[in-house]
Amino acid sequence: MPKALTMRTDSRVPVRLTWRYFADGVTGKGTVWDLSRGGWRGSGSHHLPVGLQVTVYLHLPTENEWLAVDEAVVRWVDGSTLGLEIASIDESRLARLEDFLERLTSPEDPVASEAA
Repeated sequence: MPKALTMRTDSRVPVRLTWRYFADGVTGKGTVWDLSRGGWRGSGSHHLPVGLQVTVYLHLPTENEWLAVDEAVVRWVDGSTLGLEIASIDESRLARLEDFLERLTSPEDPVASEAA
């Protein structure tokens, strides 16, 4: 059966961040390669099947605390690379993510060089 494609609504920003995930008794970690308000492309230490719901923590280099994403859903997998969509995140954490992304795209902010 052909795979249905869903158009992304948010632009992704190239980054290199650490992420940790927890689902179905599996704990893993990996690298986020690009990030948006709605999700990211990354790689991880375990194969995660399409449709799996995971709890995720993202390490933003501008913060001391990991950013918790209550629920992300694996939308696609290609080898060791996968795409996740944020399904549930607290409003205050979403604001932190948006602030981080805004700083990344600002040419005057040095955080762009830290996360790129």
